[in-house]
Amino acid sequence: MLSSLRSNPFPAYHNQPLHLTIKEIADPKEVIEQFFSAWSLTQVRYILKEWLYEAYGSGMGGEKEFLFLHDELIRLVEAIWVLQQEK
Repeated sequence: MLSSLRSNPFPAYHNQPLHLTIKEIADPKEVIEQFFSAWSLTQVRYILKEWLYEAYGSGMGGEKEFLFLHDELIRLVEAIWVLQQEK
């Protein structure tokens, strides 16, 4: 399932933010601040791990892709958290 996404069958506009406002695109720091005021690193790791377990148990296949995405999302969130702490 997820391996079919590697060929990028989506329209070009899918390669840019779809869920940010124009203001948020201009200043994404506000989104980061809102995210980390709502969620701690511990909570994010826990929820992503729960999603990973659900994906494994779903029988959909693609376990390697889910694990890779999980690990990369954790790394991304942690990197953003570090940047947020530096301000």
